[in-house]
Amino acid sequence: MTFWQYKFSTWTGWETIQVNETIRWKTNKTINKEPNTISVDDIVFLFRSGNISQRNKGIYFVAKVIDIDFDSEHPINLKILKDLRKNIFHAEEHGFSKVVKKINALQMSGKYYKFQNDDNPKKMYQQIIESNSLSENIQDNPDIYPDEVDSSLSEGTKTKVYVNKFERNQKARKLCLDYYGYNCQTCNFNFEKIYGEIGKDSIHVHHIVPISKIRKNYIINPIEDLIPVCPNCHLILHKKNAPTIEQLKTRFK
Repeated sequence: MTFWQYKFSTWTGWETIQVNETIRWKTNKTINKEPNTISVDDIVFLFRSGNISQRNKGIYFVAKVIDIDFDSEHPINLKILKDLRKNIFHAEEHGFSKVVKKINALQMSGKYYKFQNDDNPKKMYQQIIESNSLSENIQDNPDIYPDEVDSSLSEGTKTKVYVNKFERNQKARKLCLDYYGYNCQTCNFNFEKIYGEIGKDSIHVHHIVPISKIRKNYIINPIEDLIPVCPNCHLILHKKNAPTIEQLKTRFK
């Protein structure tokens, strides 16, 4: 099994791709010539580059080659094994800076790079495949909200696991809810009122300034930095070009 890195920047459709989905790739025909032969069951890391922020550059997907036909326009079929869009894998932060330099040296989008043994691709593959993103943890335990974890009032501490995550704070959540209560602060929805006892103490807590944008450890103010919102409003507040809390409130007046 050989490991490859594919560099893309303008590929349309990557936003909607799903795990286990098969995608067809149009690529340089020279990839099938020695010593760069690509084979079925090879692993491909899909690396996004282009005119985006540094934090948005990195490995977005891990895929497996399932079919090859170099006589067709799209000769390589890949099956998506791992979706990393919510926790982009920044290889340089995990000891693979040499690989990143080699990928950047490709310059153009649409280029493949064949990993060398000293790149240690098996180790990188293992780290990525064995890592669990926050969204996957939530699916395993539906009682965990995406705004909960634990610890003191210090938020955003960067922890090295297989992917970088930012600690979310249970104590800050409690202090926020002690102040505001369990009604959504935009639409006034209350879980207990609608669902009864099973909905008691249920609500999301929204970071008014997302931790991912702060990118550092900071002392959170549970009253000024956090606010309770229902899942529907929370989703809208995280949309691109999302309204502010006050703008969203006006829709319910």
